[in-house]
Amino acid sequence: MKQNFVNQLGFGSKGYSLLLDKKNSNYFFISGENKSHYIIKKKIRTYFKKKIGSIKIGRDRNSEQSILRLIKNLKNKKFNTIIVSGGGSVIDYSKRIIFEIRKSKKNFEFIVFPSYPGSGAETSIASILNYNDQKNIKVNENFLPHKVIYDTEMYLSLSKNKIFKGLNDSIAHCLESLYSFNKNTYSNFLGINSIRIFIRDIINNKKFDTNFFNLISLLSFNGGLAQSNSGTNLCHALAHAAEKITKIKHNECVTFFLYPYVLYMHRNKKLIKFFDKKEINKLKQYFKEEHNKCSKKLKELINNKEQFNNLILLARNDICWR
Repeated sequence: MKQNFVNQLGFGSKGYSLLLDKKNSNYFFISGENKSHYIIKKKIRTYFKKKIGSIKIGRDRNSEQSILRLIKNLKNKKFNTIIVSGGGSVIDYSKRIIFEIRKSKKNFEFIVFPSYPGSGAETSIASILNYNDQKNIKVNENFLPHKVIYDTEMYLSLSKNKIFKGLNDSIAHCLESLYSFNKNTYSNFLGINSIRIFIRDIINNKKFDTNFFNLISLLSFNGGLAQSNSGTNLCHALAHAAEKITKIKHNECVTFFLYPYVLYMHRNKKLIKFFDKKEINKLKQYFKEEHNKCSKKLKELINNKEQFNNLILLARNDICWR
């Protein structure tokens, strides 16, 4: 049984100490377009008192040609550490670039500051991008960052709704890992305990403090490990198909299908293997409420026979259908 892990993990201001052993490095900073990424860049500039080359990734991340252009532009620049600050799609996009660049640089480091917990991209050996409404999925151990640092100050600008939509993606990864044919002792331990923490400490939490932000960071971390080490299945296959049809964001599509997924697993007596009745009821109630908040487009999709048949056809051809 082999597991893939990042080398080091840090939280908050203390997490920046992970950069100490590379104090003489030349950094390059890749981020999304959100202004919150400036928090990280400013702290690093202050900490090391040096200018940092940078680039912002926008909608061009949906083009393979843009990856090739960036690789060409960055290969000859003088840096040996790339810091990526962003959500799942920015991290996954950067993995493709860094995979090529690290081949020609010695003592190279890849460091990630996730700006939006949930996707688990920061701890996954997968890189999933959208090209022409198609999921382009690549898996490689060298996609894994060397270090992950959660600066939870970045979460302060996120709405409660956005935070929980991201968390739902993490929990989907943990749940699906329990029923994957790639599951193992470690992924089961990870999935079960992450879901229990979610039920006990997150679902009814009304206090968005440092402890809460650290917990949701860990759930994102664990969700990425679960997905990376055992894969996903039915819920994500349906979500990917719905994304293609409706153009609705990934985490909302996952949220929508989690409720019927949990009901399906419960009726087939699969949840009872891992959770007691009280835990199952809390999960069902929570995902029912989240399901009902989702876009009307998704509800119309499953109520329209022709569209529903198209959804199933697309889902059956998805890599996650198993």
